[in-house]
Amino acid sequence: MNFTKIKSTVIRIFRRTEANNQLRISNYELMKNVLTFVIENIMQSEIKCLKCSGAIIEGFVLDRTYGGKFQQTWVEGQPETSFWTGIKISERETLNVQAFRCVDCNYLEFYTTDEVNVR
Repeated sequence: MNFTKIKSTVIRIFRRTEANNQLRISNYELMKNVLTFVIENIMQSEIKCLKCSGAIIEGFVLDRTYGGKFQQTWVEGQPETSFWTGIKISERETLNVQAFRCVDCNYLEFYTTDEVNVR
């Protein structure tokens, strides 16, 4: 990935934020905006497989449960068992998991995306 493109993107988003009088935007929101832009615009065109440099396609990991089908979720910290729910996740950060698969060697890479409330 081209570092210069990322740097110029960060500067452009920050300036756009200043121009809209949104100077009170949190560091979290700023970084979320930058990373969303990078994933949607830069990584999609330049991402290559880390093992064989083949083309990468986007997907997701399906989480099948008794209640239906959901997108897999990353949960902060170590798992703690719960008698009622199986695993305790209250008060923990949770993020959707995005997957990329190489079309040549089937290597998988996982990234977290939007915050999701699964409590």
